[in-house]
Order: sequence, then structure tokens, then C-alpha cells
Amino acid sequence: MDMKSILAQSGLFEDVPRQTFSFIVENCELIDCEDGEIIFVEDDTEPRGMYIVVSGEVIITTEVEAGKEQHAPGQQNYFLTRLGPQDSFGEMSLIDGGPRSATATAQGPTSLCFIADDVVRKTVDRDPRAAYCIMRNVGAIVCRRLRESDFAVKHLL
Repeated sequence: MDMKSILAQSGLFEDVPRQTFSFIVENCELIDCEDGEIIFVEDDTEPRGMYIVVSGEVIITTEVEAGKEQHAPGQQNYFLTRLGPQDSFGEMSLIDGGPRSATATAQGPTSLCFIADDVVRKTVDRDPRAAYCIMRNVGAIVCRRLRESDFAVKHLL
């Protein structure tokens, strides 16, 4: 599958004008990861940008402090989600410029499309319609994940 098809199927670029979409496709980077390779670590500030899974899987985890009731010192990894082809991650850094909120690790051989934040910024500067479409689509993804997290927390309480 070519990069244009992969990006189109991700849903992130729905309604983005064709010329702007072509600019994004031409400026993304294909990254191949080995099983267990860490893509980024929680609190990292680089690289700035987002990823789309082309093939394979990515596991998203966060570190939580071990509870006193567990009598376990230090940090423990907590599984958040498993992502597969056409899923995206790392979008939050595009919105707020903040550090990574979790750790992303390849599960098996994995290929990713990386879109650097400077590519997104150039797109936003060049085409306000594309900017609206991309932010709307990213916002929808972030809201869906927040709703899923809210649901999970409600069932823990």
C-alpha cells in the first residue's frame, strides 16, 4: 500500500484539499521498527510530530507510582492501549507542544509514517481550510480517547 492510501485511510486528513494533502504525503517519513523498539518515552520532547501505524502494532503505556497498599516501591508500567494499522498516536504534541504523555513501543516488526510538526505547521500556515480539517480530525480522535478513558475510570471506581 502506498503512503497516500495509508494517510487517506487514517481519517486524519479527511476533507483536506488535494494539493495540501499531496504536500503532507511528500513530506512524511517512513520508519521501520523492530519488536520491542521504543518509539518515544513518556515526557520526551523530541521528536515533535505524530505517527500513523502502517503495519504491525504499537503498545502505549504509562508509568504510575506503585501504590502503598501494594507495598511495591518505584514505578510500574500501565498498559493504555494497543494500536494497529491506520491508527495514529502522538497527536497531542501537535496541539499543545507539550512532552509525550505516554511511552510508545513497537510490538513485533512495525512500520510507521512520521509527520513532523513543522510539516503540520507549514500546512496550517499555507492553507487555513486544511488547518481546520486537520485540527477537527485530531480533536475527534483525542475526544474519542478521552471518552474511552472516562469510561475505563468509571468502571474502576
